[in-house]
Amino acid sequence: MIKNVLYVFTTKLSVVATVFLTSVVLARGLGVEGRGELATILLIPQIVLALAEGGMRQAATHYVGGGYPKSDILGVLVAYAFLGGGVGFVASALLLNYVISFRPSLLVVCLASAVVPLELLVSYLRGFFLGAKNFNRFNLALLLPKLAYLVFLLLFVLFGGLNVYYVVGALLLSVLLNLSLLLYLAVLRDGCGLYIDWKLMAAMFKVGVVYAIALFLINSNYKIDLLIIDHFLGSLATGVYVVAAQVGEMLWQLPGAIVVVLMAASASEKKDEIAVSAVCFACRITLTVTLFLAILLLIGKSLLIGLVFGQDYMEASGIILFLVPGLTVMVIFKVVNSYYAGVGRPSIALYVMIPAVLINVVCNFILIPTMGGKGAAIASSLSYFCASLGILIFFAAEKKVPLVSLLFMSLDDLSVLKKKIYGC
Repeated sequence: MIKNVLYVFTTKLSVVATVFLTSVVLARGLGVEGRGELATILLIPQIVLALAEGGMRQAATHYVGGGYPKSDILGVLVAYAFLGGGVGFVASALLLNYVISFRPSLLVVCLASAVVPLELLVSYLRGFFLGAKNFNRFNLALLLPKLAYLVFLLLFVLFGGLNVYYVVGALLLSVLLNLSLLLYLAVLRDGCGLYIDWKLMAAMFKVGVVYAIALFLINSNYKIDLLIIDHFLGSLATGVYVVAAQVGEMLWQLPGAIVVVLMAASASEKKDEIAVSAVCFACRITLTVTLFLAILLLIGKSLLIGLVFGQDYMEASGIILFLVPGLTVMVIFKVVNSYYAGVGRPSIALYVMIPAVLINVVCNFILIPTMGGKGAAIASSLSYFCASLGILIFFAAEKKVPLVSLLFMSLDDLSVLKKKIYGC
């Protein structure tokens, strides 16, 4: 598992570098207000995508890992992408016209909404490859669209500058390129057919809908923050908060790699005690490394924001200070939840995230009007603490493992890491 984690983590580092460069290009190319408008516009398709996905990506991982026929699963995924994508396009277009604080042009609405059906199928194919433990293709699906997006943006900068139209168009092109390659690999390269098994579709949807609700709640904190900031403070404050969140969430790349591998392993692992031991080990390592990286980020945040993003975004430094504690603790939730997702129990995340999200919403409405982005960061951190504590206690009680086995590294852990990485 360690080598797979390192492989995925290496890819995620490449993704982080690409996303970071992209965020710098957007921040400097659009300015604070333009960056805020873009974030608000793209937020709506992201919310719709999370709901339209129906948890089918996670269900695909679960069913492929469980040995079900790949052609049947792929056919179900394509059919569901057409259905969910069509509904998602219409819903996104309507919400963009009536929910956010300003009215985008019809062209921007159409381009942004068109991302939903394309990204939907990309997401399903990622779950398909992950269930098959094809980490090469899973990593390709992560890295390719980010690189393509950055290249398209740089071309626009080179030949006339950035605006919201060009940025949304570049995003759509990058998603389309990624989807074309993944479909080629799955259908033409591997020879998987597209057979629709309606019983399988119903079964996957039944499992997937719980995944969808759980995933939506897990990813909703950031989106809730942006919507409420946009409502109370407008695009300038939203632009600053986006930069702070993007910088802070770089801390999640290591747990992100572990989550990917752990979920795939849990989906196919027959002995639960082996999976539980892997969760405890992964949690200890991840928390320790993330804590170290968080300290480095807190030390260098002002220098990083000032030099890379510019003085217009310096307020993001203060937001990061309040956001990082919650982001650090949240890695516990991400690792433990990947186990439950892998074994087909996404409902555990529901029980934990519902109160956590409610805490975030209530605190946002209380704190944002008086504290701005810092208030949103405090609300998110409180929510992350609640979610991590809840799932930590539940897992420890259910699996009868001591809490310390999930939190604190030992010298033995270092020996295990060395042995697994170097084989000595």
